Amino acid sequence: MEGQCEIECELLEALALVHPRFHFVHLNCAPQQAVDQDNNSFVEFLASGRQPSILRAWRNRKCIVITRLQARHPNYGLAADMSRRSGWPVVVRGSGGGAVVHRPGVLNVSLQIGWSDCASWNGPAASYEALLTLLEKACGNIGVVTSAGRAISAYCDGSSNLLFEGKKVAGISAVIRRAENKIGQLVHASITVQGDVAADIAAVSAFERVLGMEVCYSADAMTTLEAAFAACKRN
Repeated sequence: MEGQCEIECELLEALALVHPRFHFVHLNCAPQQAVDQDNNSFVEFLASGRQPSILRAWRNRKCIVITRLQARHPNYGLAADMSRRSGWPVVVRGSGGGAVVHRPGVLNVSLQIGWSDCASWNGPAASYEALLTLLEKACGNIGVVTSAGRAISAYCDGSSNLLFEGKKVAGISAVIRRAENKIGQLVHASITVQGDVAADIAAVSAFERVLGMEVCYSADAMTTLEAAFAACKRN
């Protein structure tokens, strides 16, 4: 466990080097409160009028984090109860995508981007790329070469995953806020630093199956930063 913790510490130090306004937030609260605090911090950032962005890292307790769309499903109550009894309480976030896990060994990183003009905004792709670039640089600084792309058999797959040798290490989603003619963006990622990816997949799969989703996720499509670090050291 000591080595695993060391990798996360190295990543935090690397994140501090790639963004001038980086901070790590120690949280000691229920999983839903931690997710809500991430959003509340974003709202406070926008209200402050500070520019241009802040990078925030935080951990959460063991839980499955789902979208509001999933929470509106008729089978949500049944799925959430099943998951809770299996040791995975369910919480709801404001961004899109699919279910993901938070737990010890997963580091959450949020890029808060200040107000910009709606007329010049062409969607969240540039913001996704901004966070991916920061994560790629930070991983590179600890000796792990990553890339961006899809991991088809991973849960919550998208075109902006952080990959190591084609396997998903983190996924990215966004919350967009509009006020008059301006846009503010919260882009966040959950980085699997260490832990049992197969157990994560089993928990997400069980929840989504009760929602009636057809799931076929594979542990071969995902990996941890710890495993990537070890592979890079061998090479």
